[in-house]
Amino acid sequence: MMNDKCDICDELATVHETVIEHGAKNHRNLCESRAREAGLIPLLGQIYHSYASKHSLNELKSLIYCKVGRFSRQKLVRLGMTSDKLRAQLRDAASVDDVIKALGES
Repeated sequence: MMNDKCDICDELATVHETVIEHGAKNHRNLCESRAREAGLIPLLGQIYHSYASKHSLNELKSLIYCKVGRFSRQKLVRLGMTSDKLRAQLRDAASVDDVIKALGES
């Protein structure tokens, strides 16, 4: 069973990495912030800009709008808003940068 806490800061681990070097397994359990610092996940802004280059802004907003209900309570608290308020900001977003700002991923 995977460890629930980040190996570095004791936050909830959402990224679990196993590397095998010279026959030895090395496991890391990292929170989202530490995984970004380690370069294991790209900044969401990069992903959104890439998606928006192939799809419309409305498609991007719809994709994220549908997923807001799955956001953790912890992420919503970090953003300082409720899921309804976040959905309203996404509806009003006029650009990909506005979407990224609403998600606190600038």
